[in-house]
Amino acid sequence: MPSITTSTTVATFAGITEVEIPLHPIPPFNSYLPTEGPFDTNYIEASESYSDSIIQQHSNELNSSIEVKNGNLSEEQLFVFLTSETTEDDTTISTTTTPKPVPTRYCLVQRAHQNDQQIAEGKSKRLYLLDDPECSELCTCSDGGENPTLSCYALCVPMVPCRTSLAFYSHASPAYQAFRGRCLCYSGRFICMRPPPGEYSLQAKVLPLNVGGVFLLLGYSSTDEALLRPHTNLGIQDAVRALQQYMIEHINNQTSCTLTLFNMTDENVIISARLPHDPKVNPLELLRREKAQCKSILEAISQHINTQYTELSSDRLLSIFKMAEMQVIIPDMSGSSNTINFHLGLQLLLLFLTILPTIFKLYTSIYHIL
Repeated sequence: MPSITTSTTVATFAGITEVEIPLHPIPPFNSYLPTEGPFDTNYIEASESYSDSIIQQHSNELNSSIEVKNGNLSEEQLFVFLTSETTEDDTTISTTTTPKPVPTRYCLVQRAHQNDQQIAEGKSKRLYLLDDPECSELCTCSDGGENPTLSCYALCVPMVPCRTSLAFYSHASPAYQAFRGRCLCYSGRFICMRPPPGEYSLQAKVLPLNVGGVFLLLGYSSTDEALLRPHTNLGIQDAVRALQQYMIEHINNQTSCTLTLFNMTDENVIISARLPHDPKVNPLELLRREKAQCKSILEAISQHINTQYTELSSDRLLSIFKMAEMQVIIPDMSGSSNTINFHLGLQLLLLFLTILPTIFKLYTSIYHIL
């Protein structure tokens, strides 16, 4: 829409002063005729068009005084000549249309005596029933065209107790085993942080250096894995990739730590955290860096598993993990040197014992000669 600019010229006997006064557009005129009788003019009576406030507002800009009495000008003649100039601002307004993001669609899961659960389209959640501790549900929100489709499958774990020669443990109760750390009785089996002794070694001795690292020791339920696999087509072999994704989404999305499978036994998995290999860095310095950058991340994962953190316990695969522990193994360089010295001393001793009979015979021969 064109913008209007009005320029007003005020003329008095004292001089001419040009001021800007906001006015409504006024029809143009030819001239002011100072004669008697009816004539066409754009002379504006102050009582009709100008209020006292407008005149006073511009009084500082006038060089002559103006007296207003009962809405009329004083006897001093004041001629106001008005000219109007109109300018058009042909500014073109350009707009950029940004495509609206497609909103994420959800499926709503409603269960009695529980809060409603939302599952994003294309995602799955394992939901636990408060009134049925034996069972849970695996719910999936699938793409259903116009409306997403919700499907849920019941997963019921037998509440079988665990028995030992000394104690009786009910389902889902904590326990402890020597060399295996904290455990959980789950459906008749003890799930512990560490594998049984003899089934793993975190520091394989390779002289002159012991191999160490930053490790996450996990105990998982094979019963849960068997219940979930038909619906997810996932197993414990997919756990490393799933934990890597979980680490990025829920713990640290800027880390350079990479999780790799170190060892796997029945209901136990050991995962190591590594940094990208740098040929300029010696192995011991790289291990120190891995400890500094990856230790806290593995501790956070361990805590999420042991406390059954909601995001983890509702995951369709990671929910099989029940116990976790983080360990850092640093090679003992002094121990390696002592081992080398021991082996060297042992070899010298064996050499001495081997040549000892020869020395004795030589000594005996010399004695008889003398």
